[in-house]
Amino acid sequence: MGLYQISTEHRYKQAVGLYFLLLLALRFFGGKFLTDIYGQPMISSEYSYTFWAVLYTGIPKYIISHYPIALLMDIAVVLLPMGLVLSRSHIRTWTALNLLVFFLHTVTGEVHSCAHSKSVVLVFLALLPLLFQDRKFLLMVDFAKYFGIGVLLSAAYYKVVNGTLLTPDNYLHVLINKHADLAVVYPESFIYQLSQRIIAHPVWADVLFKMLFVTQLTFAISLFSRRFDKLLILPLAAFSITTYLFMGIYNFDILILFAPLWFSLDIGELYGEG
Repeated sequence: MGLYQISTEHRYKQAVGLYFLLLLALRFFGGKFLTDIYGQPMISSEYSYTFWAVLYTGIPKYIISHYPIALLMDIAVVLLPMGLVLSRSHIRTWTALNLLVFFLHTVTGEVHSCAHSKSVVLVFLALLPLLFQDRKFLLMVDFAKYFGIGVLLSAAYYKVVNGTLLTPDNYLHVLINKHADLAVVYPESFIYQLSQRIIAHPVWADVLFKMLFVTQLTFAISLFSRRFDKLLILPLAAFSITTYLFMGIYNFDILILFAPLWFSLDIGELYGEG
């Protein structure tokens, strides 16, 4: 492995690890750590076969029923990314431990809080390349990038196929239905107040929905050239922030794709070695 690739892998590791810690901080302040839901009796695994399989082992129930274990998991899920960021050796071991603990932490938290986030898959994909070396590392970084882009492009595709893009007042009705609970329990919230302003102006709602479509479609550029991948971090951030502000949808996990996008040119250059 060349020195340049070693440097690229190290910088990629630090970038992913640091953003991973930021996501954990958001979870902590959002009350999504296991100690926050300790003793929760309700379970909702939806239709995820992975969640069902893990539930069958009894591990999530054991963790959530024992406060010291839940606390230990909360501590481990924070300390392990720190080890990944700071360590210059045993990268694959640190990565494997991070993936395992974060997986158990996520499944346990989501099945017992009855709140599931599909975008969390992209966190695993961004960490996955660090399990590999040499050319396999490069391939897995690209895999993470193109998988994330595929998610965004498929969302744009189905807006066309399902007819929602051109349906009059579609986004207006989405906002009304989406914030029905806030209208009752927390009408003074910023998200609800902002949605009310948009609902009061249907033209704004239509424009915003079409802008969302264009933002998602923009990522098709990366399918043809790496040259603009760093710039695509801007629409990625815009997508995550606006979907939260306007709809209350937590999409910040998907922002971890900034790392594969940022290092895309470096990966392309390394492909050309030899």
